[in-house]
Amino acid sequence: MLNYIAYLQALRLEKNKKWKPALAAYQEIAKIQNQPSAKLAYRIGFVAEKIKDWETAETWLQRAVEADPTKAQWHYRLALAQELNKKFSLAVETYGQAIALQPKNPQYLYRLGKVLWICGKGEAAEAALHKAIELAPNNPSYAYELAVAIRKQGRIWQEVEALQAALALDAGNAQWQFELGEAQDKMNRFAEAGQAFQAANRLKPGNAQWHFREGWAWERAGDAHQAAQAYAAAIAADQTLGAAQWGIGVFHQERGFWAQAAQAYAAQLQHQPENAQLHYRLGLAYARCYEWQAARNSYSTSLALDIH
Repeated sequence: MLNYIAYLQALRLEKNKKWKPALAAYQEIAKIQNQPSAKLAYRIGFVAEKIKDWETAETWLQRAVEADPTKAQWHYRLALAQELNKKFSLAVETYGQAIALQPKNPQYLYRLGKVLWICGKGEAAEAALHKAIELAPNNPSYAYELAVAIRKQGRIWQEVEALQAALALDAGNAQWQFELGEAQDKMNRFAEAGQAFQAANRLKPGNAQWHFREGWAWERAGDAHQAAQAYAAAIAADQTLGAAQWGIGVFHQERGFWAQAAQAYAAQLQHQPENAQLHYRLGLAYARCYEWQAARNSYSTSLALDIH
């Protein structure tokens, strides 16, 4: 009787989202019981997940499904704990057990797809995600995860299509807009990439790297006006690279694109011809491009200006 009252009190704590007291209360009951019931084991695992104690969650959810393997939701929650404990192969197996019990649950298929691509099983991941999308076609997260699974296999053109499908359902996701821009940029579709980066920056302004990527896409698309605007925003937003001093070349240098950095530094020198550090940076960029004479000339100019 006392155990039953304690269990009701723990349930009330859980219902009121007082997760830590609920967990402590359930665990006290488990200490008293010789063989904690499957239901109690599940409740402990479930509440442990709520406070992100994934080790405790996995331990107790494993006990729950061993005691009663007939509940799809219990397998699902165990798989989630395994996934978040980075036991991805185990999670694949356990999600599979949940799906065997409830094959038309799109959330189970979605999580299975995610851990499958993490395990390097891209084709199987796509198959699971396509099934999830068939069952829940209006869920943008499922479409996005499909794009990630496709990206991992290097099929950029299909990644673009999947990202566009996700954005058709949630156009306000700045990260997805940026990733669409990245994929289109890789395909040399620079005007489209510029538009996607621009959409991302409108939704979430102030990221220097994002503004730079927009400008770089517009520049290669031949739109000097839009490029200049985006570069100005990148320079204004930068707080770490010194773009206000040395210009847009710092972003190319940060990405390891030395030829583009050299071109940008050379252009910046037209406005700051006596900036020793800028000449030094140009020399460094030339050196990384194996243009030794040009590098020597820039270093010499930097040293001369620095001395004076």
